[in-house]
Amino acid sequence: MLQKYNVAHIKQYLVVMKFPTYLLLLLLFISATALAQTSIATRAIHNNAQAIPAPAELVPESLTNGELFYAIFVTSGLHDAESDSPQTYNNFVNSVADGSSVKATNHPDIEWKALVATKQANQTHAVFNLAPNRPIYNLQGEKVADNAEQLLSGRLFSKIKYTETGSHAASPLLVWTGLMANGEQAENFVLGNKQAALGSYVFQGNGVRHFKIQDSYFAYRFYAVSPLLINKEN
Repeated sequence: MLQKYNVAHIKQYLVVMKFPTYLLLLLLFISATALAQTSIATRAIHNNAQAIPAPAELVPESLTNGELFYAIFVTSGLHDAESDSPQTYNNFVNSVADGSSVKATNHPDIEWKALVATKQANQTHAVFNLAPNRPIYNLQGEKVADNAEQLLSGRLFSKIKYTETGSHAASPLLVWTGLMANGEQAENFVLGNKQAALGSYVFQGNGVRHFKIQDSYFAYRFYAVSPLLINKEN
C-alpha cells in the first residue's frame, strides 16, 4: 500500500507541474524502483531483527559475522507418533534439547521445532517460514542443505546424524517424519494415524525423509530444527 500511495502522489504532482511525458515516465520508473529496493531492504532488516543470536557452540566455523542459518539435529531420545498435534513433538524435541548444554541446545532463547507432518498440519515448510533460502547445518558444523527446499526434497550435502550433544546417534536409526520422499505429507501415514512414515538419518537422499511405514506406537527419533539464527561474533 505504501508503494502505491507514494507513486500515485508523485504522478499527480508531476502532472500538475506539466512535466513532458517522457520525463514523467522516467521519474515514475525511478521512484517505483527506489521504493521496491527500500521494501526489499526493509524485509532483510526485518528478518535479521527476528533472527536469534546463535550461541558460539552452534555456529559453524565456515560462517562469517552476520550470516544467517538454521541448525538441525536428531534427538537422542525416543517418542511414539500417536499424537496428531505438532506441539506434542515440539515439546518433546525441546525437552531433549534442554537436557544438554554441550552444543547450547538448551539456550533459553532457542525454541526448537520438530520436522513433522501430522493429521493437524504439515509443519515442515512452516519451520522455515521466516527465511526459506538460508542454509541448514548439523551440530558438527557441516552444511546439510542450502535451503529448506533441498532439505525437504533434494539430496543432502551431509547427514543429519548428530544429536543434541553433537555425538553420532546410535541405534535405532529411524526417525518419525510423516513425509513422503519428496517432502510432502504422507497422506494416510502422517503422524497421528495408526501407522506413520519414517525416515532415517543414515541417508542423504530420499530415505532421510521416507524409508518405511511403521505402527505409530513404536518410539523412534525426531529431527529438530532451530529458529533462524545469526552469527554475531561481538
